[in-house]
Amino acid sequence: MASNEKGVAGDNLESTLQYAKKVFTERLGGSPSVVAYAPGRVNLIGEHTDYNNGCVFPMALQRVTVIVGRPLSSGKDCRIITTAFSEDNDVTFSLPPPPTDEEYQDKTSRMPLSSPSWTRYVKGVVALLSRGVSGGVPPFEAVINSSVPLGGGVSSSASLELSVCLFVEELCRRVGVVLPTFTNPERALLCQRAEHMYAHSPCGIMDQFVCMMAEKDKALFIDCQPNNDGTFTAEGVPLDLEKEGLVVMVTNTNVKHNVGGGEYEKRRDRCYAACDKLGVKTLRDVKNLEEIEKLKTSLSDPVPDGPTEYQCAVHVVSEILRTIEAKEVLKGGNFRHFGKLMNESHESLKNVYKVSCFELDCLVELARQDERVYGSRMTGAGFGGCTVTLLKKEAVTETQKRIQEGYVNEKGEKMNATFFLATPSSGAGIIKNI
Repeated sequence: MASNEKGVAGDNLESTLQYAKKVFTERLGGSPSVVAYAPGRVNLIGEHTDYNNGCVFPMALQRVTVIVGRPLSSGKDCRIITTAFSEDNDVTFSLPPPPTDEEYQDKTSRMPLSSPSWTRYVKGVVALLSRGVSGGVPPFEAVINSSVPLGGGVSSSASLELSVCLFVEELCRRVGVVLPTFTNPERALLCQRAEHMYAHSPCGIMDQFVCMMAEKDKALFIDCQPNNDGTFTAEGVPLDLEKEGLVVMVTNTNVKHNVGGGEYEKRRDRCYAACDKLGVKTLRDVKNLEEIEKLKTSLSDPVPDGPTEYQCAVHVVSEILRTIEAKEVLKGGNFRHFGKLMNESHESLKNVYKVSCFELDCLVELARQDERVYGSRMTGAGFGGCTVTLLKKEAVTETQKRIQEGYVNEKGEKMNATFFLATPSSGAGIIKNI
């Protein structure tokens, strides 16, 4: 979604919800009858691995997207007022028709893009939910508020999708419209498919999965290699930060370099091309770096920009191995080693996969100048967005001050970073007692 750190009231569920209800009453009158929410997430380690069937290790944030609303008794259009997006904040639109069976079964199907861009996520989820529903989803009016930083690599899109998914499910239940019964993994997959089809973003499963299924006070290790029945394996690992006097700090560069939508696809396609040469279905099937070294020459054909197929394979395989190690390290309570793996991850993303940028590197280098900082790395797709830092709680103020004073762009111009401390939180839900 568009990058924008628009100020909204609150940085947790309660305050974000209260502000949404306030706007609803002021702009639409009365009170909402349905409330749903979904958190953002920060990935601790395991970047650009999910679409290679690798492993990821995120945690949900206390920052959430909230949607409050009610069904409309007449008409066919929906009205949504947003406080979270830089684009039009009061939009009326017709409910989209569901995709045909042929369109849905074709994994490459892409539906026309709507405007403003945030409506693509809403319409996509509604359209997929309405498949097979006689008469479709009922029209509604709603307010969306979010404390998840937009365009920061902390899953503002998945947060929006899942909050809308739960909202529409509950809305239908209230008015007697029968939808299929979804499990939490099925909801995550539906929202991922909506993002593919309606926002043209070929994301992996991580964001939707953790935003739906995260557990409080735990990081969620997700194996993105599908099981035979199409499900995924996930394991909540206790993240006892308080016991160790540690915190997770998210730092926003407040920049998003316009490198074009093709950079993500370029790397994904080169990963897939490397698989063909390595004779494997996915890079998850490569067990060690030695297998890649044997074919280094054939994987190193010159490319006009970005990483070679060899570099893509090296990053992904090494990152998968790091992430698996990180799970075991965290289980053993060795946060120092966990931080070391975070640092190694950033160096690979910067120098091998080439998805970092000057501002991200600047924040990471400034953060690491204190031994009380265990690890710091970029998080998310890259080219801007956020860093994630594991550090002693006592070092937070000093670290933020050092970063703010030293943060500059490539031209040496002073930049402004924003920070928040992340609390491992639970996944998406419905609030019954409003």
